[in-house]
Amino acid sequence: IQNKEVLDIEYKRFDSSQIKTHIVHPYLLKEYRSRWYLLGLNHKHQFITTYALDRVISLKMGYGQDYMENTGFDPKIYFQNTIGITYTGEPPLLATLFVQSDFVPYLLTQPLHHTQKLLEETDQGAYFQLEVVSNPEFKTLILGYSDVMTVVAPPKLKHDFTDIRQFNLMFKTFQG
Repeated sequence: IQNKEVLDIEYKRFDSSQIKTHIVHPYLLKEYRSRWYLLGLNHKHQFITTYALDRVISLKMGYGQDYMENTGFDPKIYFQNTIGITYTGEPPLLATLFVQSDFVPYLLTQPLHHTQKLLEETDQGAYFQLEVVSNPEFKTLILGYSDVMTVVAPPKLKHDFTDIRQFNLMFKTFQG
């Protein structure tokens, strides 16, 4: 990144058996949950792409392309409404969550995201709102708290988690 070297990366995604080659103009290294990622301009597609370093098969520096300077990628703006590393390009949504009372102090002292706001407290718990992009990391985070947290809004996100909860209940019943 400092030397402004174009990279030729052989990369294998988790969900594919193929190894693909990408020509990348690197802009940022970012860590999330003890895994490192490279973000850079994909030369072929001309958009910012994320590559997990542990999935890079091989890497060659000094590929025969001129380095394209970073003229518009600002990581603070790019990730401002993102939990994790996956930027979807979609606008953020206002997610309203209901949290059971025993878990409220934890969320007050350890917010899920910097946009988190306490909307209302009741005897049973509290309503929180986050302005975040709906990405896999956000959904995984909510699933991790599904025993103490419920999605209230927006309707599409609520429906997604209702389906997941019904599946989990069926699975637990089946496991017996």
